[in-house]
Formats: sequence, C-alpha cells, structure tokens
Amino acid sequence: MIPTVPQTPVDAERLALIEHLARGVQAVAGNALAAMTGGSALRLCHNLPRPSFDLDLDVSTRRNWLRTVRRVADQSPWRSVVEVDQKQSGHGYIRITARPRDLPPWQTKVDVRICDGTGHPLLVRADCETVNGIVARNIFDIAVRKREKLLGEDYRQQGRDLYDYAWLIASEPRAVPVQDRLRFREWLLEWDSREDMLWRQALQQDRALKGVDPDAVIDAIYAIVERDPGLRFADASAGTDRVALAAWPLPNAAIRVGYSPEDNGDFVSLGTFANPAKAVQFALDHELDRGAGVEHLRRKFAEAGLAGRDIARPPSKASCHTR
Repeated sequence: MIPTVPQTPVDAERLALIEHLARGVQAVAGNALAAMTGGSALRLCHNLPRPSFDLDLDVSTRRNWLRTVRRVADQSPWRSVVEVDQKQSGHGYIRITARPRDLPPWQTKVDVRICDGTGHPLLVRADCETVNGIVARNIFDIAVRKREKLLGEDYRQQGRDLYDYAWLIASEPRAVPVQDRLRFREWLLEWDSREDMLWRQALQQDRALKGVDPDAVIDAIYAIVERDPGLRFADASAGTDRVALAAWPLPNAAIRVGYSPEDNGDFVSLGTFANPAKAVQFALDHELDRGAGVEHLRRKFAEAGLAGRDIARPPSKASCHTR
C-alpha cells in the first residue's frame, strides 16, 4: 500500500473547515448542484490517506457563489477572508485565514468552477455521489481528471496527483478502467533518469506529502502496478489471436470478464467471476475464438463451471479495451 502521510493538528483543523464549508454551501444550494472534487473529495468521502489543503467546488448554475462561501465562513469559528479573485459571476477563488488560539495561523483556498455548459460541461446529478451527506463528483470522474493531469503534455508536475492516482488504483480500482491502468504502467516504465528525479522532487516539495519519504512512495507505486490483478489479466490476453479478453474490477473484488466479437472495441460481458483468473485461463487454454459467438462462449464457460453471476454490457464501449 502507498504510505500514509502524517497529519498535524493544523491539518485536522483545516479539514474540519473544508468539510464545514462544503456542507454549508451545499445546504443553501437549493436546486443547484455544488459538488466537491479533487483531493479534498477523496479525503472526506473515500479516506485518502493524506492531508487536504483546498476545497474545489464544481457548481451547476451561474450565481455569486463566492459570496455564499464568505457567508458560510463567517458563520464558523474560522474567519477572516483575506483575498478574493472573482471572475465572471461568482467564478473564482477565495482565501480564508484561520487564527485559532492554540495553533499557528493557517490558510485554505476555496476554488469555485461554474459548470453550466457554457465554459465547462454541464454538471448533472449523474456526475455526483453523496457520501456521509457530502455531495461530490463521483470517483470515476475524479480519477479521469487525475489521469488527464498526470499524462498531459503541458502538466506542471505535482506530487499529490501521482500519489492520488496510485492510491486510486490500489484502493479504489473500480474507478480506474484497465486500459487507463495499462497507460499508467507504460508511462511509468518510460521514465528516464531525469523524469525520475523530477518526480522525486515533486513528491518531496509537495506540502500535502510532508513527512513521507518520496522514495517510499515511488517504490509503493511500482509495487501497486506490479500486483494489479486487472493488468495481469490484460497481459494474459494480449498478443493472442483468440478471444480478445478484457476485465473490469468491481467493488466486491470480483472482476467482470468480457470479449470483443469483432475488432471494433464493442465488448460483450461474459459475466462477473469470483475467480476471473480461471475464466481468463479457460478462454486461452481452449482457444475460444471471436467468431464463435457470445452464446457459444457463454455455454462453454457454463459447462466449465465458470458462468458469471450476471450477463450485461460493460460500463462503456471502449474504455476497457486491453489489446
């Protein structure tokens, strides 16, 4: 597992403020959506094991959200807004300084992004989940945005994004399709000595990772990728002219196995298997080919005692293509 980052008393206070602000804004949002996203959402809703410093909010309507944030902050033990940068109608950020009696002063930043379909894609209820009463972008969407940051060509290296994405693969594999995990592994294997050094520096300099050894994080990331069961299944089916297999991790640790009847990326599920390794190996050992048809394959799997508990289409057409 990836190392846990130590949390200080100030970190605990800051997280309490972030939670207070998120709940307060959501309580007065009415019919609009105000969803947490990024590392703070992972920390509060999924127990990401590192401190969180800022609150990122995606909102679905155009109104003066920064005024709402300031009002909620003024109703809390943490006060003193010191900086506001407001763009458009309520789109921008606000910095809040807390001056507790028994701790040094600290700041947190609240960044509001309007997702009403004009500048950013429209935020809808289906994009969100509610965990412990907190509305957040669903974990699948957060994982995609973390991946886009990491693998983007013009990305400024930030250690926490590397840490968070590796943690998602290890602790919430359902959120990261096999194809994305394959891309991540290929990206890691392409690191040269310069990039290796730059990422170690990024891990070391990131205040969200203070107190954790960057070398331990890098070693843990490689170990996570090497042990990833979804990648082992993908490797087993790669390079074969037989069934083009794919696997989707599910929350209960079972894995859905499927195949492509044609080379068009349209995968058909063969079922959810408690022991997917056997399902993959059976398909390879018996040279099940794509031309056999889905009913023939299902029957073969059933005869081998490997029938899945459900037969359904995978969550998306091409996102899990492993070949």
